[in-house]
Amino acid sequence: LLLFCTRPAPASALEWYQLWQRADQQGARSFEREEYKAAAEKFEDPRWQAGALYRDGQYEEAARLLETAETADDWYNWGNALAKSGRLSDALAAYDEALKRSPQDDDVVFNRKLVRDALKRQQEQKKNQDQEKEGEKGEEKSSQDGKGSGQNESAPDASEKEEGSESRRCVSVGADAGKLRQG
Repeated sequence: LLLFCTRPAPASALEWYQLWQRADQQGARSFEREEYKAAAEKFEDPRWQAGALYRDGQYEEAARLLETAETADDWYNWGNALAKSGRLSDALAAYDEALKRSPQDDDVVFNRKLVRDALKRQQEQKKNQDQEKEGEKGEEKSSQDGKGSGQNESAPDASEKEEGSESRRCVSVGADAGKLRQG
């Protein structure tokens, strides 16, 4: 006679509502308590799960769940998640799709403008940085050729604070994305 002994499964504490509520209902309860990570784990509906992940700051994961956008709200929420994760061009395209389905949605129009403006600033900033790099290369070449004026000329350092330019150099795309309205 062989006897196999196994350890019993560990007991887990259940609250009474867990016995009677579906996973999405349990997720909604956690969401209401602002326990977004727990809510995301409980939700089965990908839209609700994405909303919880978004609120928890997991924007890339929320965007991944919303990739199969169908409704104007889906496209809007996907745009928000993309913008918060720094994917501004993709966010702009998502907002455009949302506007095709709901042209008068003020929240979509507002967020699209914020993202468009942030993208323009980002492109201008990159252009300015590229021009500064080109200027530095030209100065190095002229000093190597002996054509320099003898004075130490250099492009302004990004850490120098010129009046009126500080805000442009310190602009953070993420700061603008933080203003997104959550419909």
